Amino acid sequence: MIKLNNYFVGLCILSLLVIACNSGDKSGGARKEKLNIRKKFSTTGVLVSEISEKDGIRHGPTKNYYENGKIQSLINYEEGKQQGESVWYYENGRPYQVTQYVNGQEQGIQKKYYQSGKLLAEVPFRNGHQLPGMKEYTETGDLITDYPEIVFEMPVRSSVPDRFVLRMHMSNNSKEVAFEQMVISANGDTIMADVPAQDGIGEIPFTVETGKSVVAQVHIQAKTRTRLKNVYITERQYFVRIKN
Repeated sequence: MIKLNNYFVGLCILSLLVIACNSGDKSGGARKEKLNIRKKFSTTGVLVSEISEKDGIRHGPTKNYYENGKIQSLINYEEGKQQGESVWYYENGRPYQVTQYVNGQEQGIQKKYYQSGKLLAEVPFRNGHQLPGMKEYTETGDLITDYPEIVFEMPVRSSVPDRFVLRMHMSNNSKEVAFEQMVISANGDTIMADVPAQDGIGEIPFTVETGKSVVAQVHIQAKTRTRLKNVYITERQYFVRIKN
């Protein structure tokens, strides 16, 4: 009986060892990523930032701080590129801006806030580019709708022979504006090309030979700053008819 009991005891111990080994295998041997936290300090010894790195590349959260020690921003990285949600803060600890990133590019709706915590703006992004459709709100929650529009002037003859110019400006006569025209590139892609502008007036030249005419449709996008310091994008098309 003693030999039999020893046999069963040994069998039980062996079984426990096998179960333990199998349990470790099922976990896949997964280990937490080993990140290095690099800290930066000001000349006075105040912590400025904490940067998570893997193999010398930003990976994980990067935290930046105000001089009073409160967090200024929390930016997440993956293999050196911003990924996921990044948040910037006021000194009172409330969020100022919340932005989603995919492979280092802004994606989706960026949200901005007043220091009170009330929503200030919603800004749409796609592949790192801001899209039209930005919404701003007063601190009481009302949607702001009074934005300038693009104003076109009738094409006029320039001092250059057979040259006409289509001019444009903003309805509020803002000088801080950038105009872009939708054009087709050499490889067939639709791109936005800068429109030369000075003092808030954009110009597109057209060459029309004597006795001929030009009919074209231009698609213009304008970018300007709002009273709340956000970039406002508006679009408008204009049907051009010029006869020389």
